[in-house]
Amino acid sequence: MSDDSDLEWFLPPTAVNKESKGFQSGEIDHKDIMSKNMASMFLCRDLSDVTFMVEEEEFPAHKAMFLGGLKENNDDKVVLKETSGFAFRALLW
Repeated sequence: MSDDSDLEWFLPPTAVNKESKGFQSGEIDHKDIMSKNMASMFLCRDLSDVTFMVEEEEFPAHKAMFLGGLKENNDDKVVLKETSGFAFRALLW
C-alpha cells in the first residue's frame, strides 16, 4: 500500500501540504489559471489557420470552427461584412 506522497505527481501544487505530505482540505480554484491561459491564446497568430477580416481589422482564429462542411473550410481569410470590430471582439472574448 502506498502513502499519500506517491500521489503528489498528479496533484496541483496547492493541493499538497509539503510539511505533512498529506492533503489539505478545501477546493482548488483554477479560474485564474484558465483565464490567463485562454487570454494568452486569444489573438495568437502562431496557432491560427484562418483570419477573420472585420472593419479592416484582422482576427486570427482556428478552422476547427468550420467542421460542418461550410465553404469557408478552404479559405484562409473570411471577410465579415455588416459586423463591427467591437462586437466581433466581444463575441470572441
